[in-house]
Amino acid sequence: MAKQLSATSLNAVDDVRSADVVITYFTHASALEDAYFEEEGIVKNARKGTMLIDLSPSTLSVSREISAVATVNDFQPVEAPLAILDATLADAFAMRENFVCFVSCDDDTFGRAHEILEHLAGIVKRCGASGTAQLAKASHTMQYSAQFMAAVEAEALVRAALEANDQLLSVESSSIIEPLSDVISSTLPAIEDMHCEGTYTVELMMADVVAAMTVADDASAVLPHLESTLRMLEMLALIGGADLSPAALTLLFRDESVCSKFGLDWSRVEGLYVEGQEPIHNHDLHEEFEQEYGDFNIFDGSDEEFDFGGFGVYSEQ
Repeated sequence: MAKQLSATSLNAVDDVRSADVVITYFTHASALEDAYFEEEGIVKNARKGTMLIDLSPSTLSVSREISAVATVNDFQPVEAPLAILDATLADAFAMRENFVCFVSCDDDTFGRAHEILEHLAGIVKRCGASGTAQLAKASHTMQYSAQFMAAVEAEALVRAALEANDQLLSVESSSIIEPLSDVISSTLPAIEDMHCEGTYTVELMMADVVAAMTVADDASAVLPHLESTLRMLEMLALIGGADLSPAALTLLFRDESVCSKFGLDWSRVEGLYVEGQEPIHNHDLHEEFEQEYGDFNIFDGSDEEFDFGGFGVYSEQ
């Protein structure tokens, strides 16, 4: 993104006080709020009139709070969460063409913000009032994650059935599965070939899914598929896959010898499940994950193990 911004009229500066534009991205709302509201944060140190562009996955309430405080302090807030179009690309989190940016800001700010954001994202979509960009992002996350998991499980089903029927072993699973969407079509090859490295990681997908789940919780909406997706991502992170591409979810359905080639260690979840029995509820996977990494909830002051983000400040001079 810094490289993309170098093509604009903006120049990187050393501190918030010298900036005309501040750009933030965090996977934890606690870190985002600290960046804005702490003593050395943006609100207390930026100049009046500074444009504040936040690219983070967040919630309606957090984004509306930042926007309200920024407006009262004579800044120009821009709610602009980024969403991935194809999580399986090697440079998924480093390609302008692979981002869609949802934007909420006032009319006077949008033109200037759009000139910057179009250098960061191939698609820039304007939404409505403060909070609606995060809602659009949450909707995108729900749809994308559902199709992504459908591809993972469809491939696992077909592969398992082929392995169970020796006479079919010569048939490729790709010849059986008929992709029903562009997401599934792009995801299947990466899953089948186990392309598990990439710049968009399990950790980042977890941040997107948790943000969407929190939006749902705030609206008292129950979304089972999103919950199950998070549990799968948590399990993969717990056995050592946090830095892998989401395509590595296929490894949860592979032999342990295959998983070990990617540095995954199933012994880290021993005792969670017993063959032929229900999950052991008093020692559930989520609790085990929290013990290892802290509570991966971007909205309540999580452990810094996953505290990923920062801000860039730019001047028009």
